[in-house]
Amino acid sequence: MNINIEDIRKGDELLIGGNSKLRYIRVLETPRLSKKLDYYGKPKYMSVKLSTIEHINSITRSYKDYTGQIKSYVVKNKEWPLTGEGHNKFYSQNLNGKTFWLIKREEELN
Repeated sequence: MNINIEDIRKGDELLIGGNSKLRYIRVLETPRLSKKLDYYGKPKYMSVKLSTIEHINSITRSYKDYTGQIKSYVVKNKEWPLTGEGHNKFYSQNLNGKTFWLIKREEELN
């Protein structure tokens, strides 16, 4: 279900797009309003603390340079599996203007 930033709560699990890939994220704090307004006078939200799972695959490649010596370098490829288990990266992200889909909402205990 597509939701707006006003509807996000702590504990929600969302899908968010970025760099032509989807990320499965968990919201660690409820979004707060900023004191500043955007260009059009609408309220903005501050960056939100999130967690996700990130795998970094390193591949070592080599080439022969113009002197004939073999040089090697490392290429790092990041992947974000679409799972809610084993989150290992914590970061803050500005969610203003982003599109995200609600996957799971943590039920409130009364």
